[in-house]
Amino acid sequence: MQTFKNLIRKPKRPLQQIINRKHEHDMAINSDKNKTNFPQFQNLHQRGPVTSNLLAATQYEKVVFKNSVLKVHEPDNCCAMSNGSVLNIENIVTTMTENFIIERECLLRENFYSSPCNS
Repeated sequence: MQTFKNLIRKPKRPLQQIINRKHEHDMAINSDKNKTNFPQFQNLHQRGPVTSNLLAATQYEKVVFKNSVLKVHEPDNCCAMSNGSVLNIENIVTTMTENFIIERECLLRENFYSSPCNS
């Protein structure tokens, strides 16, 4: 009961005030969730291929963006680019100043099936 009393500021319309305070509280929590920084690098590892200039870099298995996730393990390591090319992600690497995705481009692209329509 004390919790509800703390939400009321004036004697008029107590139920409306409780609902408004609850809404304000929920909005504050949601705004904190939306402030997540992207990209987020997750799952450290030391198994992937790196180039000679990135030997001291940190390697990750997964990178999370606001609307997508990229991973290094099959079957989740394929990525279609806006120019139509298809990439297999081999490794995700970060240095103190830059982020890199080591990938291989799929050169042979054929339909997986043709019936009832092309894939």
